[in-house]
Amino acid sequence: MKYLSIVLIAVMTQLTAHSAKGAINKDKVSVAESRKTEHYVSKGVYVGGDWAVDTITIKDIRYAKNAKFERVVIDLENTIDNKKTALDRPPYYHVGISPNYKRAVISILGKTQLSFDPKKVIASFKKSDLISRVDLLPKIETDRWAFVLQCRKECKTEVFELSQPSRIILDFKK
Repeated sequence: MKYLSIVLIAVMTQLTAHSAKGAINKDKVSVAESRKTEHYVSKGVYVGGDWAVDTITIKDIRYAKNAKFERVVIDLENTIDNKKTALDRPPYYHVGISPNYKRAVISILGKTQLSFDPKKVIASFKKSDLISRVDLLPKIETDRWAFVLQCRKECKTEVFELSQPSRIILDFKK
């Protein structure tokens, strides 16, 4: 837990430093499409999702290796009155990509519930050539959750979303 707190403080400090320096400007903001577009970026922010989706369950974070890229899938489910329902779109989210720190910081807004096995998620990334570590940060606020994918080297990233079932996709390539 102490390690996660240190990571969280470091992430927030570095994100603040980036904002203060103006390192990410409006030219570096991309909108996540509803399909794969081959639009990879090495620096900037992807935004996507629907602000109207307020309560969300993160069912799983999956990893898969492809010949051209490595894929991370965030499986989502809507939870209303303790009933799980399908989503047309994920809740609002943003993915910050930093080549200086070789990482992607994923923030998902809404009242998030986590229903995945953290040990299984972390273990699945051991097979990755590009992602060295997954930091599943503690839930500090009730209206959002964040985690970090630390890369071994600078990577280009594409982010898009799919529905039925709802998921956020991150593709990493060298």
